[in-house]
Amino acid sequence: LATRERPDLILLDVVMFGMDGLEVCKRLRADPALAETPIVLLTVLDDAGVRDRGRELGATAVWLKPFGPEQLLERVSRLLGPKPRAASL
Repeated sequence: LATRERPDLILLDVVMFGMDGLEVCKRLRADPALAETPIVLLTVLDDAGVRDRGRELGATAVWLKPFGPEQLLERVSRLLGPKPRAASL
């Protein structure tokens, strides 16, 4: 899906059923089309090993949960930067 849709940002929970977010991150980074796409791992695990492994696999950031929607929007905005202004006609 990420290869087809080419998102501006990928948010991944570390703990998921079937395949964890670390494995998904590794697979996404193996795709050259997604090499520059920011990947953020979300986790409740306050574990340096998870953070280090995530960064080794190419995660842009690891954010500890919980946080509210306002905090999420603020973090995403900081990561992606300001939106380009629409060209005036």
